[in-house]
Amino acid sequence: MTASKGRVLIISNGHGEDQMGALLGRALQSRGYEVFSFPLVGEGLAYRSAGLTITGVQKTMPSGGFILDSGRALWRDIKAGLLRLTWQQAQALRRSRHQVDWAIGVGDIYPLLMNALFLRRPFILIPTAKSDYIRSHFAWECALMRRCARLVLPRDLRTAVGLAKRDVTVEYLGNLMMDAMTFTGEHWGLAGKQVVGLLPGSREPEAYNNTRLILECVARINEEAAGAAQEEGPAAEEEGSAVEPHFVLALAGSLSPERLAAVVQADGWQWQPSEGEEAARGVKGRLCCQNGAEVLVVSGRFGDVLALSTVVIGMSGTGNEQAAGLGIPVVAPTGAGPQFTAAFAEDQHRLLGEALLIVREGPAAVAAAVKTLLRDVERRRRMGDCGRERMGPPGAAERMAKRLDTLMQNRGPKEKAEKKWRIE
Repeated sequence: MTASKGRVLIISNGHGEDQMGALLGRALQSRGYEVFSFPLVGEGLAYRSAGLTITGVQKTMPSGGFILDSGRALWRDIKAGLLRLTWQQAQALRRSRHQVDWAIGVGDIYPLLMNALFLRRPFILIPTAKSDYIRSHFAWECALMRRCARLVLPRDLRTAVGLAKRDVTVEYLGNLMMDAMTFTGEHWGLAGKQVVGLLPGSREPEAYNNTRLILECVARINEEAAGAAQEEGPAAEEEGSAVEPHFVLALAGSLSPERLAAVVQADGWQWQPSEGEEAARGVKGRLCCQNGAEVLVVSGRFGDVLALSTVVIGMSGTGNEQAAGLGIPVVAPTGAGPQFTAAFAEDQHRLLGEALLIVREGPAAVAAAVKTLLRDVERRRRMGDCGRERMGPPGAAERMAKRLDTLMQNRGPKEKAEKKWRIE
């Protein structure tokens, strides 16, 4: 049996962060490390799915980890035991101090702070929650990084440059988010067709409400495309202006198709569940509207939905960013929140630039924007180039694992750093 190169603890504080931590954990496992996970928010399902050992104390809070959204969300979590949970997690980290060699934080500054106060192991930070495209890290955060992190691996090049200028030991190796997708090649018979991907998000109950808004946009697109085909005839079809696009909705695994069907029924959409071979290919069913619009509802095939899409109507945090990173233009209606609000969309636009188009004026304006993009190949190309540049290429998990392997093998856990890596 091959001896372990070392014991590594991955500390993350968010569901998306768990997924990225699991990707890096598997990559480190393949290089001979024993990897353990300590999710600070939720139950750490991504780690369990990846086969990584979960340690520490976990409990799902009412806010789902979004305690900064509002004072009310924080108060609900406090009433549900947040302070007790935080104390228990701190003590669990303290007890783990002599059981791990290195710690890696994925998320914001909180894992770094927890390590500095309680675990006190050599630490590597992957700050996925902040980008200089939106707002820079505070001075006190940079001070903590300089003092308590051996290496910081930011989510984008601009942030890496900004941190390097503030004397943080930093390298840019890519964005783990772009590795958090699986592609099987499934296309449900829609290969080569114009497909509009629909991303309502994954957070309950917001995702169901987002779906209602997105489906209203779909109904408008379908009505206008059908009307154009009747009025303009065969010539319009040859030009592509009257082509009716196909719609595929990526339903998060945490959401219920039955509840989705009940929510949208009041808007005139009927649910047709899938069976047999189609269900085995990830199709949960179809939503059909009286005006002829049809939406294929797919679960567990998020990467395939994006790979198939010409344009995306997105009200998702991570999903919108991943779509943009794959070069797919994103049209973003603004919702009631609590996550995907107008303010959130503005922040996401600063992050993704031209790759994301915010539409505030309602379903008719969203439909017009989508139709325009479906006809404008050059604009789609520009938006796609911008998204790929902002999000970076896939493969970050392997690049990070390779770099961290070198760092952890060449520098013992008790040895002080002697060099700063900077982006020049």
